[in-house]
Amino acid sequence: MNTPENNKLNELLPLIYIHIHRTVKQAIREVIAEPHQQENLNAKECADHLRIGIDKLYKMVRYNEIPYHRIGKRKLIFKKSEIQNFIKK
Repeated sequence: MNTPENNKLNELLPLIYIHIHRTVKQAIREVIAEPHQQENLNAKECADHLRIGIDKLYKMVRYNEIPYHRIGKRKLIFKKSEIQNFIKK
């Protein structure tokens, strides 16, 4: 039926879609930025923090001697808090 309520709803649907799209896009940006906010380190930063060479760090990763997280197949991140606890041991 073509009622005034349906007409108003049809006018609002594109605006609602745009609002939802922007909200989801912002949420995705925040999730992507989150690792940096949690003070994650990349391999170079972690090696510098530990004052070891990058090759030594990768060897420690290979033998699970250090806490790390893998993103995808190749990217490694190290949580600064976990590295601090690792140093204290």
